[in-house]
Amino acid sequence: MESNYKNCFINLICCLGDIVAAEPITRYIKNKYNNVKIHWILKPQYKDLIKFNPYVDSIIEVNSHEEADKICENEEKNNNTLIIDCHFDGRTDNETGYVHRNKVNSGIKINNLFDNLSILESFSLTAGLEKLNEAPIFYLDKDKKLSQTLKNGKPYVIFHCISGGKEKNWTEKKWNDLAQKILNLNFNVVEIGDKQVVKSTNPNYYNLTDIRDLQEIALLIKNCYCFIGLDSGFSHIANCFDKYSILIFGKYLNFYDRNVYSGNYGKYKNCTIITAGKYLAKYVPFQLVYQVFLELINNKTENPPPQKENDKTRRLLNTKINYRLNILLKMYARIEKKITKYKARRIK
Repeated sequence: MESNYKNCFINLICCLGDIVAAEPITRYIKNKYNNVKIHWILKPQYKDLIKFNPYVDSIIEVNSHEEADKICENEEKNNNTLIIDCHFDGRTDNETGYVHRNKVNSGIKINNLFDNLSILESFSLTAGLEKLNEAPIFYLDKDKKLSQTLKNGKPYVIFHCISGGKEKNWTEKKWNDLAQKILNLNFNVVEIGDKQVVKSTNPNYYNLTDIRDLQEIALLIKNCYCFIGLDSGFSHIANCFDKYSILIFGKYLNFYDRNVYSGNYGKYKNCTIITAGKYLAKYVPFQLVYQVFLELINNKTENPPPQKENDKTRRLLNTKINYRLNILLKMYARIEKKITKYKARRIK
């Protein structure tokens, strides 16, 4: 489409999963507006996520929401500039306390951000675009090589054990129990993230939590047998590469049974999302996650995983898993309630 727009500024400064999930916006803008140049405003630590995106013409590094908003305010004075503001109205900068105001769609806020919407759908509507739901693409540096190699040549399973929000985390014991079980099945286990959770002396366990290069981490995910993680940024990279994932979800803010992904994961394809519903993710039983992994290896002889299940079948599988989980969680709630009453009686 011919337009007067010469420049487009995308205001999405963080965080990892948000930036990865929003990638289709760059393709949408380039396809809709001929000859427009896209400038993505973000924090420096995330630039490698879009550095090799051929649709992004330049990266503008900022340190805060306020700094990004000022750039957009100055640029929107030009008639030939398009502002794509993906931050919801009322978003607060945790470091400075600055409150962002979205001038395009103030109706999307923190309390309805994921109401039957993926991250991409929510961000595109927030920015005043049509509702986008394409699969994201991660653009790798073609010259990127792994700094550490797995010596035995066995397939490896990626573990990402720590999310940016504590309420999204599973327990350390469950991660360690799961790691031991998978190691016993003759797989390598590779842990990524900001902090080591798995404590193992098994030579097939690799602690790569010291790697901060996002391009290298993406390459690790691309070549893995399976990704096991949480509602976190690295799961969105796995979605880009369509790697089979087992994802552990639970209550977050006021959202329960949500699917934040576009593409195949958004269709429950090539992934199993085990959600604790109205309970926190830490209550998802270890046995259930391990059972899903066993189901995977029993139906998969080589990488990538087979695409036998259609969308409906995958949804039914997730429904079955979550039904079993819901029964277990209700039992846990009843036991916890009895323990609380017993403690109260003892105090009296």
